[in-house]
Amino acid sequence: SLLSFHSTHKWKGVKVATLDISNGSDALVGSKHFHNLNDLKGKTGLRIAYTSGSPSDTFRKGLGMFFAPELFSTKPDEVKRAKSIFIEVKDSEEAFKLLKEGRVDLAFLWEPHVSQAVKDEFRKIIGSDELEGLIVDDIVVERNFAQKHPNAVKRLLYHYFAAMEYYRDHPDEHIAYLQKATKTDDPEAVKTMLKGIIVPTL
Repeated sequence: SLLSFHSTHKWKGVKVATLDISNGSDALVGSKHFHNLNDLKGKTGLRIAYTSGSPSDTFRKGLGMFFAPELFSTKPDEVKRAKSIFIEVKDSEEAFKLLKEGRVDLAFLWEPHVSQAVKDEFRKIIGSDELEGLIVDDIVVERNFAQKHPNAVKRLLYHYFAAMEYYRDHPDEHIAYLQKATKTDDPEAVKTMLKGIIVPTL
């Protein structure tokens, strides 16, 4: 995504830290009669919901590159031959809604909707834990800014990791904050979400 952004916007950035690595918190979800990617092969007209420019889009492209190009490829010369119908949505919540309503066959979701979907008896067909390192959230700073204002970058990193240290030492507050941020009533769902990401430390 960073390379794509650089190419499209002519914006030169430098990665200064990795925030987290998806390790199961993103997934392709579908009905129970789909067990894995092999069950999708040979299918035509599958309606697949995804969020453009999001981790789910990265996941979709990864599946198209490494697993099932005939279903998920986004390359211009292959899109015309694709056997799937991609439906762009605004976020994971909308994708999950379409899946529950039967308006799509598959949906790229992220937590807490992955856990909610499994609870509602949909199947997690493949998760980001099976494509290690594909979905990574980074802090990226414009290169010239970083060179001219190194102390500002250092302060940003200091306060970010200080906040992470605080939440590490106060897990109940962390859970409560994430419940509010994700509009989730169930604290166990948030705990499951956290298990699906790897958070590097200094």
